[in-house]
Amino acid sequence: MHFGAIYGDALDQVLRRGGFFAETHSIKGLLALSRLHELPGVEDEFIEDALHWNQVFDAPVTDLLFSDHVRLHRDSVEDGHLQALIRGAVFPLSYLAGATWTRRHGYTHLVESLADTAIERVGYLGHSWTIWCSFLEIEPYLHTDTQMIFAAERFVEFCASQLSTPDWTPAYPIDFSLASHTLEEDEMISSVLSRPGFYGHRLITLAYLCKYRARLSTDQWKHSLKRMYDESQKHTGSAAHDMQVHNSDPSGSLDDRVIASATVQYLNQAPREVHTLTLADAVVELWKHVGAVHRQHLLHVLRIYGDWEVQRTSSGERKKSDEG
Repeated sequence: MHFGAIYGDALDQVLRRGGFFAETHSIKGLLALSRLHELPGVEDEFIEDALHWNQVFDAPVTDLLFSDHVRLHRDSVEDGHLQALIRGAVFPLSYLAGATWTRRHGYTHLVESLADTAIERVGYLGHSWTIWCSFLEIEPYLHTDTQMIFAAERFVEFCASQLSTPDWTPAYPIDFSLASHTLEEDEMISSVLSRPGFYGHRLITLAYLCKYRARLSTDQWKHSLKRMYDESQKHTGSAAHDMQVHNSDPSGSLDDRVIASATVQYLNQAPREVHTLTLADAVVELWKHVGAVHRQHLLHVLRIYGDWEVQRTSSGERKKSDEG
């Protein structure tokens, strides 16, 4: 698979972008942008501008492969040791471990080896799952060995902050007892749409869960949906995290033209940063999985978040006032 010509060297650039706060968002942002480009009304000029938004191209850059500059004291390391280095976030050896695993077994095998952990860690911003998915989704576009190794190095950085054994993010053991319970899925989805979270992260996570539901076991699906529901029930005291989106009865047409038009309007007025792209992409994805009541709710999400203003310091960090 190939990206359209408009992206030029965009792929190579995002593979060199690291995380400003924790893990990279640049790959996820580029993928979202490529899908949004398919909507009627999303012009080439918008795409070219959005590539330079915060946490897409506007992110920390590395100009080299770190793994090329790390040497082991022995000729060969077993697979189990490579996995332990990645899961243990042992840097700089993690870079070499990720590169070596990719050369031995393939990039996709590296990413897939931590799929279950990504689901078990779902919580708060949902990055363990959504950014894991972005590393899986970028694979068809990686056509050179260099691209795959750059992607592998960004992946082990992501593992360090989200999937590693030091547990930077809490682990939530799968609750197998949920398998015997009937979850009120509509109620849970409504709760997430009513309180989508900071930059809409809960909604974004829900969209990726629905998108890849077929690859999840029943236990994993119920576990992750319940996790997002539980997060939506929390009140942090932060306006940005606790933002409320009320729904109304469905009215008028709710076909694909409606969501396309509403998404384009949202893109043209929302903050110029990566989460605007990922939230829009998530809304369009969720639209495919839900009925009229939830579709109406998604339109309200776009209106509310389109009016949200985010102020940043000169270094790019969000001002504290935006969260209170």
